[in-house]
Amino acid sequence: MKNTFLFEVSSDLYEKFGKKNELNKITVLMPSNRGKIFMNKYFAQLSKDEPIWSPQYTNTIDLLTEISGGQNKGDDQIQRMTLIWELWNAYEEKVKSGESFDDFFSFGDILLNDFDEIDKEMKNAKGIFANVAQLNKMGEPDYLLPEQIEAAERFFNFKYEKSELKTKTRAIWNKLYEVYIAFNENLEKKNIAYDGMLMRKAVENLSDYSDKFTKEAYIFVGFYKFFNVEIELIKFLKEKRNTLFYWDFDEYYIESPACENIKKYREKFGGELNKIPKNFAEEKSISFVESAGNTLQTGFVQRWLKSIENKNFEDANSAIVLCDTGLLPVVLNALPKDIEPNIAILYPLRQTLIANLIVLLLDLQTKGVHGDDFDFSYLQPILRSYYIAKIYENAVSDEKTIKNAKRILLKQNAKLSFDGKNETVLTDKDIFSTTNTSKELLAYLQSILTKISDKNALEKTIEIIAFSQITKMLTNAGQICEKIKGVQNFAKIIKKLLFSMKVPYRGEPAKGLQIMAMSDTRNMDFENILMLSVNEGIMPEIKTENSFIPQFLRKYFKLDNVDEQNWREFYNFYRLLQRAENISFSYNTGSDGIGKGEMSRYLRQLSSFLPHKIKRIVIDGNVQNEINSNEIKIIKTDEILKGLKKKYDGEKCGDKHRNSLSPSAFNTYIDCPLQFYFKYAAKIKKPDDEELNNAVLGNIFHKTMELIYKDNYEKKIEITDDFFNNIEYEQKIVNAFNYEFFKTQTPPIKSEYSGEHLIIFRVISQMVKNTLAYDKKYAPFKILGLEKECSFEKKGITIGGIIDRIDEKDGNIRVIDYKTGKIFTENDFAKDTADIFSPDRPEKAKYQFQAYLYSYVLSQEDFVNASRISPNLIFVLQREIEEKKLKDFSEIKEEFDKLFTEKLEELFNADIPFVQCEKKDNCKYCDYCDICEF
Repeated sequence: MKNTFLFEVSSDLYEKFGKKNELNKITVLMPSNRGKIFMNKYFAQLSKDEPIWSPQYTNTIDLLTEISGGQNKGDDQIQRMTLIWELWNAYEEKVKSGESFDDFFSFGDILLNDFDEIDKEMKNAKGIFANVAQLNKMGEPDYLLPEQIEAAERFFNFKYEKSELKTKTRAIWNKLYEVYIAFNENLEKKNIAYDGMLMRKAVENLSDYSDKFTKEAYIFVGFYKFFNVEIELIKFLKEKRNTLFYWDFDEYYIESPACENIKKYREKFGGELNKIPKNFAEEKSISFVESAGNTLQTGFVQRWLKSIENKNFEDANSAIVLCDTGLLPVVLNALPKDIEPNIAILYPLRQTLIANLIVLLLDLQTKGVHGDDFDFSYLQPILRSYYIAKIYENAVSDEKTIKNAKRILLKQNAKLSFDGKNETVLTDKDIFSTTNTSKELLAYLQSILTKISDKNALEKTIEIIAFSQITKMLTNAGQICEKIKGVQNFAKIIKKLLFSMKVPYRGEPAKGLQIMAMSDTRNMDFENILMLSVNEGIMPEIKTENSFIPQFLRKYFKLDNVDEQNWREFYNFYRLLQRAENISFSYNTGSDGIGKGEMSRYLRQLSSFLPHKIKRIVIDGNVQNEINSNEIKIIKTDEILKGLKKKYDGEKCGDKHRNSLSPSAFNTYIDCPLQFYFKYAAKIKKPDDEELNNAVLGNIFHKTMELIYKDNYEKKIEITDDFFNNIEYEQKIVNAFNYEFFKTQTPPIKSEYSGEHLIIFRVISQMVKNTLAYDKKYAPFKILGLEKECSFEKKGITIGGIIDRIDEKDGNIRVIDYKTGKIFTENDFAKDTADIFSPDRPEKAKYQFQAYLYSYVLSQEDFVNASRISPNLIFVLQREIEEKKLKDFSEIKEEFDKLFTEKLEELFNADIPFVQCEKKDNCKYCDYCDICEF
């Protein structure tokens, strides 16, 4: 690889200072902290590993903080909360709006950004705010972007109307300069500052700090643009000390507007590397990689890695740059196990286990407390969490006990009974206590964190760092918690901070494969680059303004604006490419996500003007499988087939068959043989679901209908329309609830049902009413079977299931299958019998198969004359019940028998493996999609 920018800078500085071992007499200022690691590496190479002093490395903010006396500054989200708190105090002092701090928080975050930039650019705050106030007087605030209107709506708690917004914003802007002054005065008294305030005050008093600049030379490396406070610092340093500048650019783009600042600075301050580089003219291998999906791009990662000659990555000369950092988890999964990358991208704090626990605890205290009771739906994820299991030994047993007892609301130290066993749950008073004030909530969270620390439960580095950040954040929050009214408001602020904070990955930046965001590439150079998501709208990024100062005023006052942001991204993009030799750009041509399938304008520019041939590659599903094959085939070994045959061999246990191959299992095989293997052969069970899901709802409904008709069926009494006049079906539903869901000796009475239980109760009640109304129209009829178990044997395999209901009227036998799902259309069903057995069959063809198989089973048992059987599907959700009358079974019996036998033989054919389905809709709700990854 040709020399990197930082190597050239290090070489020049080594010649000037290093050979005399005087690098310790200089301070190097850079926009990126990562640069110092590489420069020290280069200094060691240049000195041939002889002992050598290292320079001091810093940035302009830290340098001004140091020389001005070490004022505390708020440059992270933890300290930022304190700053917004102080801003709110100043705001209330001058505006007297009566708004709460949590309502002000988002609004104050935007104002703080404006204050910070005004000070960094040393602008007249009074003049800017006067102009904005005058703008409000001239007309409606049409200049506001949707993001600004949304923030204003949150702050003022009203729906946007121009006249109302104008009235409210005018009152603010007329007072905003007074707020700015009061805010700065309050911060100065407390010896804290935001970055812009600190830097402005420091440069306004540089003469007082002259003796603090103790280094012989101050070196500015790789800057693109300076704030005015930095310009004033540079002017001062040039008068007092030796000051050197190193600019990074290339002849290819130096004349573009993106380099206006650099050209101006070179003319004003000079530069040490005067020769204009022509790296873009050097030979480069460039590829445009087109993929049909966003994550599909990562299918190219391994192919790209194989194309790199130096596979050990020791020189840190290869990088994967993510224009969309959301791809990071997918990229990491695509890497071979023997590659440990250095990840420069900051990790969202909210994705750590410890932050997730804090969010769960906040949700419990704000949503899951009803008086003195806890809602189990909020307790359960806490009992399942990693850290609670470390500090509370009964976490697993408590969850199991509560689930078995089917209790939704319960107190600390609750005594529960199940199957004759008495258990006490939620015995830890620190975890399972309620809070009523923000101060109590803070103490509650801190006590749990202390327990986690005392148990040495933290193991992973990322979790340790996150724990430290959260602990500091909560300590800082102690300064304001007593002033915030209510647990809800304080919890909202803690969540906002958790969701905005980030923590660094661990890695060695000076070696290894580098994975970084575009913003992390400043001053960095790589021989091999793979850039992902180079789509319009992502690169360059669509800007959302985080300011209440409109764009045309920002341009007038020479504040940062959209045009400057776009040119800055242009510079960062082209600067990164200038020394690279092998570059691959991947972009998504699909319509999912941002960009709508358009390649970035930067790629169009490259393809039009770059003097290099560009190779084009298209990634499709086949390429992805070639690189990281997700195809799974399970060979039907003797052991697997032996196990299945034993499971369904027809052996009886008492009067019943031990196991029957049910219609549900056979439907699963038709839809996806691999899913059948996971569920019925490998017996991989999904986690228990304690919720009232659709399956449980269906079971309760079926049981209710059985209880309603049971007496008449057992007494063989014909059901007439008089039967339906006095049915007390609600008690039947309660009994069905107890039987199918609570399954305990002491079930709750209906008045103790949770809100969820009552909702499900009403739904079932309506379905029962619908069914009874439908049946009344059909009466009189006679019940021949309820929840009837039936089975038969074919080729040594027992096939059978449970028929919801069999009834008879005028010699016509109906096989009734209740359906509690959504209403059908005719296109949901197969048109002919063969389609029922196709893996590409319509959605509700499985219902047809089920009804026909029940009819087939009955015909094998000689329960009734098969020629008289009429299968019916009854959809009970609508008040006017939808009935799907299927063909009389006699019409299709012979064809059904042939197709069913062929499919059964296929299931037990050792030469046909269990494979994945090809119909993607079948995967939407599959319990095994995480295993299959198809």
